[in-house]
Amino acid sequence: QAVEKAIKALYQHRGLHFRYTHDLEELGKGLEDSGVPIPSIIKESVILTRYAFETRYPGPFEPVTEEEYQEALVKKGAYNQLLIQWNKKIAEK
Repeated sequence: QAVEKAIKALYQHRGLHFRYTHDLEELGKGLEDSGVPIPSIIKESVILTRYAFETRYPGPFEPVTEEEYQEALVKKGAYNQLLIQWNKKIAEK
């Protein structure tokens, strides 16, 4: 959720609107379409969408394995740090 919130904060900062979604790819594309360049490492965060949606709501989804969970935790931490730096850089423009 932190990655999602950081991306949505950029929408707010830029006065842009977004559809109610947890899809990081859709949110990132919307920023790019509005002229906000997104570093490739930030684009990689789209893998976290699965955890933001499939683990939040009941449905016919495969359970997350312990290995997937641990991998997502490591990546989430890295993405959060990068997003903080990126948000500050974008906000200064």
